[in-house]
Amino acid sequence: MAPLLKAESIRHSYRGTLACSVADIGFTGGMISAVVGPSGAGKTTFLRILAGLTIPDEGQVWYRGDPLYRGIRRRRRGRTACDLAGMVMVFHEPHLFRGTVRCNLEYGLRLRRTDWPSREARITQVAGILGLQDALHWQVGSLSAGEAQRVALGRALVLEPGVVILDEPTANLDPVNIRTLETALVQACSEWNVAVVMVTHNLAQARRIADRISFFDGGRLQSTEPVEEFFCKSSTGKQRAFLEGDAVG
Repeated sequence: MAPLLKAESIRHSYRGTLACSVADIGFTGGMISAVVGPSGAGKTTFLRILAGLTIPDEGQVWYRGDPLYRGIRRRRRGRTACDLAGMVMVFHEPHLFRGTVRCNLEYGLRLRRTDWPSREARITQVAGILGLQDALHWQVGSLSAGEAQRVALGRALVLEPGVVILDEPTANLDPVNIRTLETALVQACSEWNVAVVMVTHNLAQARRIADRISFFDGGRLQSTEPVEEFFCKSSTGKQRAFLEGDAVG
């Protein structure tokens, strides 16, 4: 199966310091990919390049077979007209619109001019998965951090995306909210064939829900492998040091 999202020969630097280097990686529907590594390893830069938010110095990202960037290594480099309607990104800090939970969940559907019955069915479905059925009329200003993050994820999932990109979506959340978000991601992956790419510092979380793990260090993608191989193989070096909580560098 061809990947929905693919990165090739990516290289990006900030002020002469390598921030992200990826030779080749693809993401297919129905799979959760966890991106791990020490702070400053290049994980968030990689996500931003995948999502079209940071133009790389070199390389290309392909979404559904179409190139995302043009003019790489030229003065007029930028984004192509690639349609990213099926890709969504959820950030570490949820940025919600003013109004109610329902207003946030239906915002993207209204922009797409989804008819009312389909809109209501999708909102009801996603609200149920995320435990937001009784909160639809709540003002977003009254939400806890965990509830706000659930709304942010719900606002993404109602759009029926092909790819969901998440940057530390459960950091600083309590166990109940973490489990709720994890359940929603697993269900979206398995039932809706979504490709999930998620940066996390929670290795237990990665082991619970990920199908494979990509390890970054020093700005470089060091390895990508099935989750159990990542945790169980008797490797040494930076990856093993990271798993054992030692300094990596």
